[in-house]
Amino acid sequence: MKKIILALLILTTTTTARVYALTAVYTVTKTTDDGTAGTLRYAIQNPGLYTSYSISIQTNGTITLASPLPVITVPVAVNCTDAAGITVSGDNLYRVFEVNIPTGTVSFKNLNIINGKGDGGGGGVLAITSTSGKVTFENCTFTGCAATGSQAYGGTIESSADVDLLNCTLTGNSAADGGGAIEMLDPLSVLTINHSTIVQNSTTTANIAGGIDLYLGKITMTNSIVGYNSNGNIGSERDISEDITNTKTQTSSYNLYTTAPFAGTGDLTNKSIIQLAISPLASNGGMVKTMAIGLSSLARNSGTGTFATDARGFTRDANPDMGAYEAPTPTATTSPATGVIESSAVLNGVYDPKGIPDNSAQFEYGTVSGFYTHAVIAVVEPNTFVCSFSLTNLAPNTKTYYRLAATVDGVKFYGDELSFTTSGITSVGNTNMNVVEIRYHHDSSILEIAGAFDFVEVYNVAGSLLQKTTAPSVRLTGNGVAIIRIHSQDGIITRKIVL
Repeated sequence: MKKIILALLILTTTTTARVYALTAVYTVTKTTDDGTAGTLRYAIQNPGLYTSYSISIQTNGTITLASPLPVITVPVAVNCTDAAGITVSGDNLYRVFEVNIPTGTVSFKNLNIINGKGDGGGGGVLAITSTSGKVTFENCTFTGCAATGSQAYGGTIESSADVDLLNCTLTGNSAADGGGAIEMLDPLSVLTINHSTIVQNSTTTANIAGGIDLYLGKITMTNSIVGYNSNGNIGSERDISEDITNTKTQTSSYNLYTTAPFAGTGDLTNKSIIQLAISPLASNGGMVKTMAIGLSSLARNSGTGTFATDARGFTRDANPDMGAYEAPTPTATTSPATGVIESSAVLNGVYDPKGIPDNSAQFEYGTVSGFYTHAVIAVVEPNTFVCSFSLTNLAPNTKTYYRLAATVDGVKFYGDELSFTTSGITSVGNTNMNVVEIRYHHDSSILEIAGAFDFVEVYNVAGSLLQKTTAPSVRLTGNGVAIIRIHSQDGIITRKIVL
């Protein structure tokens, strides 16, 4: 049975009005929770007469709550600025934050919120405000939070206020009665989600989402991954559910779902966990933990918009990924060939796998632009990823097109196409026929060479090397014309033999 919005959720208006438009900044420099100056608890419980204020967390590590934090009753911006990040833990005993403001915005940025426990709902954050209030989360990660007890909804967030999430990750959270990640309670509230990852949250109740439950209110979601959440059955409500009394028109675009009750422009629906190609929560850089997506993920390059960075502060590219994590884009660069002579050349290139260990490279080449009939595994220098390969037995006076192809995490990245042209076959040095004597016997197809020489090369008319020998006699096969090159210390003699 759904929770009914009780009178206790309605704000009292009998509190003393704050008449001074004052602001302040509280600095958190300690991870202890004893309420002394410099702690998070001190900053929350001492707003004074300020109508709004800021809390700047300038330390790292974990703040483990020793008891529930005071309720936030005025607009406040809570932001961690330490590069190593901060974690606030409810220690599986207490709700982490509770918000109850008459108007304005409470914002949280760059926080890892873990192991919150909310009796009745909102294990991570419980937000009870008037319709003019809002709670925002940017670059925040929630995991291990739970709504327990009777009428327990919203494992991570339960709210009657507007809620905005940008670059947030919600995973491994649960609610006994629904909305393992988020529960929205007010008919006028709007849940706005962009570039967030909401996966593997749960409830044991059937027909209510283990991800997001819209008891009342509206959702507007873009660029996000909502998948692999679970409930007490296998219905379509596993990821997002709506109460039958909720008549709001939901807005969805450019999201990836494993199940979805609605779909919009650019949405990818009914996708499997394999197609998500998502990794467990980990420290992937930045202040908060994230869930990396593989380069083969359907979420990659499938988003829209111009949000500059992901949850870690890493730059998003022109084709952004869905979710809180922007996958790196490896590069491959084809370099000019070196050592180009009549029958050989060295192919060159370099690639950057962006730290992904599963990588390799090859050169693709052919005699027609854009059409690569051959591929060879590149010799890759460790750490620098400089690549090379020595091609031999090439045809003289022939143009070859080639490119470097790097395979990273099962996905190929190509360098630009370049080309080189082998030189033609020419006679050099001493060409006096008295140096050697050449006899060709048509009846036996035997070529005899008398005189001093080092070795003999036999090419076909296309310039491909057929034989190389130091023997004084060579059997020539086939029809047409053979090109003979006799190498000696005096130079090279080139002759054509009609077979």
